[in-house]
Amino acid sequence: MISIALFGPTLVSFVLCLVVMRLGIKDAPDGGRKTQAAPVPSAGGLAVLATALAFYFALASPNVAGFVPLILLVAAAALVGLVDDVRGLQARYKFGLSGLMCVLAAAYGPHLETFYLPGGPDGGWPLPAWIAILGAALWLFVIINGTNFMDGANGLAMGSAASMLYPTALMLFPHAWFSADSALPGTMVVLSVLTAQAILGFLFWNLRGKLYAGDVGALGAGAVIAVSGLVLARTYSVWVPATLTLPFLVDILLTMAWRARQGGNLFHPHRDHAYQLFLRAGWPHWCVALLWWGFCIVCGVAPVVAIDASTPSDATAFWIFITLCTTGSALWFWQRAVIGGRLKREGL
Repeated sequence: MISIALFGPTLVSFVLCLVVMRLGIKDAPDGGRKTQAAPVPSAGGLAVLATALAFYFALASPNVAGFVPLILLVAAAALVGLVDDVRGLQARYKFGLSGLMCVLAAAYGPHLETFYLPGGPDGGWPLPAWIAILGAALWLFVIINGTNFMDGANGLAMGSAASMLYPTALMLFPHAWFSADSALPGTMVVLSVLTAQAILGFLFWNLRGKLYAGDVGALGAGAVIAVSGLVLARTYSVWVPATLTLPFLVDILLTMAWRARQGGNLFHPHRDHAYQLFLRAGWPHWCVALLWWGFCIVCGVAPVVAIDASTPSDATAFWIFITLCTTGSALWFWQRAVIGGRLKREGL
């Protein structure tokens, strides 16, 4: 059973990617953010999500309190992405739909009851229900759409997603079988591992530029990261999933702040993310992807090693987040000054 769960999704996803490539869904160059020389088969994320969900329902039970709204969000996010890949959706409709889905999932699914900051109560500040719901919805919205923002280099977004899901599953594992409230963490362990393994089958094609994930892949994988992170936050601390997703959050939030200061449209396609600066500077896609995977490994290993699963510390999680967030932000500003400055001088 374990070997089927580990290797089955990779093989099935690999084969389904061949099927998806024959569907005729293409991602064409647009002279802006999409810089490939010719149209490339897209919607490879359909193979990933179909594989992960099929294996989940074959191996595990969806009859877990709080799980149905989360899995419906994953399916809905993937569906919106697929419609965008096939027919095209205006950004305002896509963001509006994802916002509505996130609010509903947060309202009917699990959300935080406390929020920790230094100087406050040891267990964190109690949260009114409406703040907890809005906070959960904001987390879901940012991670789902942020993963899509980062999907602009072969292997980067989906490989990073897998690199985030493995430590998520590892940290939830002790609570999946050795805790009184084990059902939801156990469910997320299974879903996270299956999704990560399915991504591996897709990466064989994606790293070579033969197949793109499409919005169905980026939004769907982002939804799995977001919902598993929500369960991780309830199990440990909100700062743990925030740390795991720092390689995305730092680039997304700082780039949006930078574009706002420059007077740019925050939701218009662009090539100003840190990873895009590397591509514009001539780095090959696989090098940029490996760099982000390395960032994800660092942000995943730190909480896994430093936080005791039996007695998780909010304070430890907070300071790990602050340390890595500060380091990542410093690297972002350094790259913006050095590489971004050179690209500006050269008109690239």
